[in-house]
Amino acid sequence: MPLHLSLPETSADPQADVAAVAPESTVRWLDELAYDDPLRTGRAVADRLGALNAQRLRITLRQDLNEHFFPVVQRLLAILERQLGSGELPLAPDARAASKVADDLIAQLAASYKSLLVEQSRRLFGFASSGRALLPIQRTMLLIGQRLVLSYRIYATAPKGVWSELHELYQFAARRGLSQRELDPSSPTPLALYKSALMTAFADPQRLAPGDLNVVLALVHELANRAQIGLAQDRRNVQGIFVIKPQRDTAGYSVSKRHQPSPQTHDLVLNTLPVAEGLVEKLARLDGKTPLADLGLPADTDLVRAKDLLGRLIKYWGAVPNRRFNRLRTHAKVEITVGLADIWAFLNEGGVGEAGAGEWMVTNESPRGFALMHVSGAITPVRVGEVVGLRARETPGCHICVVRWVLSDNPEHLELGLEEIAPTARPAKVRRVRDSAGTMVPALLLPEVPNHNQAASILAPLASMDQTCELSIGELQAKLKVRPTQTVERTPSVQLVEFASVE
Repeated sequence: MPLHLSLPETSADPQADVAAVAPESTVRWLDELAYDDPLRTGRAVADRLGALNAQRLRITLRQDLNEHFFPVVQRLLAILERQLGSGELPLAPDARAASKVADDLIAQLAASYKSLLVEQSRRLFGFASSGRALLPIQRTMLLIGQRLVLSYRIYATAPKGVWSELHELYQFAARRGLSQRELDPSSPTPLALYKSALMTAFADPQRLAPGDLNVVLALVHELANRAQIGLAQDRRNVQGIFVIKPQRDTAGYSVSKRHQPSPQTHDLVLNTLPVAEGLVEKLARLDGKTPLADLGLPADTDLVRAKDLLGRLIKYWGAVPNRRFNRLRTHAKVEITVGLADIWAFLNEGGVGEAGAGEWMVTNESPRGFALMHVSGAITPVRVGEVVGLRARETPGCHICVVRWVLSDNPEHLELGLEEIAPTARPAKVRRVRDSAGTMVPALLLPEVPNHNQAASILAPLASMDQTCELSIGELQAKLKVRPTQTVERTPSVQLVEFASVE
């Protein structure tokens, strides 16, 4: 069966760019590259690869050149990745430029490996059975996986066609007995790359707070071998089962979700329940006593956030819950205030909105949240885990929400998924009792929500509360001592804490 991969157009003139395909000069040029300006260097390497892809080359020459470019591209990707910022959207111009160069590097090198694979399939008798196809398959799948991760880092949709090609490459390798073969002991197999890409996608990366993606990737690297892949006809239950339709340009979907097409016998399924069980073991050891390195987590990982992340991954990879409601479409126009400090100021000033605030449209609404799309006006930088005040225009109060997912394909496009944690709030101030001379910091007093079994709570900056705190409710000119009883959630910027009064 022929491969159907997107390939660059080749020049009819074999001498169109001699420098780009001359092995000695290319290797020398790569060795002399400077990395102090990664944007400029990355752009030059991507352009050189583009010129290489426009040429028709001998198979051995293309393979040699690709393998010289590969470590250079990997080094540049590591540098450019550090310039992608803190996860705030829309991306800053420098971060957007870095992501564009990184994506071009990956796409151009992947195109060259795809050309190598297609040329081999046309010209070499028995090339697949001899293992010669393993190198371009493994490299292409690895690069496609990196391109997907890059889109997750900037909260963008996956590039068009990448999932279709990843499905086809895995099936090609599986049919020819190459899916579990290694290039060398340190290189992942095509099967491992495929499982890792699928599991990362099924972790719902658009909902990950900045920094959490690295934890997910580390866990996937460690535990992906536990996942099981097979034909849909082998499915016995729905827990932890994801359907992969290779003819579609998507990762797949959970069987336990409603309103999804029934799996066909030719579809593939990925069983991630064994991975979820491995995470349950990790979660039990996340007690503050076991070194985080022993659990495969960075040493500076926040325990509360780590427990929350592992709990969500167990749900994603174990049994994705059905929605308990049907979302309703609406087109209400709203404004948002981003960040605890600005929400506090808005409420403290009687609900006076900022002049020239951006306008958003509610595209989805549910009993516990909203989906928004930016329509016009200024955009305040926002990221997953940030607290947001949502309000209709010229209204004094606001819904208190947490950003659960973001999507931004370009500087003018931004969508948000918000979970409402309180329908309203009162501005307050809080400080530690032991810091009696310290400044009281802004906080929000959230009311009890009986319908959701939610007790009254305080939304405060990180590290502003301890065993006993002094809470000041401004409009009542009242002060009382409170004791935090339970940390409901901790994001990169705020903590949501239930409390009890202290006599």
